[in-house]
Amino acid sequence: MAPDCSFGIRDWRFSLVLHGSRVQLEAHHKGEIISCWLTPNESINEAAHQLLARPMCCLMA
Repeated sequence: MAPDCSFGIRDWRFSLVLHGSRVQLEAHHKGEIISCWLTPNESINEAAHQLLARPMCCLMA
């Protein structure tokens, strides 16, 4: 069984998605998905708060 790599902030659910050697942080809320790429030394918590404050892209499901 794969480890659970999700957590929540303000009704948003976050997931870490691996793309080869890159890591993407996805935020899900009511069918809306926003995401950002993480750098190797970046804090996941800080990136999540910054993503909610200033989303860069949005995928509508």
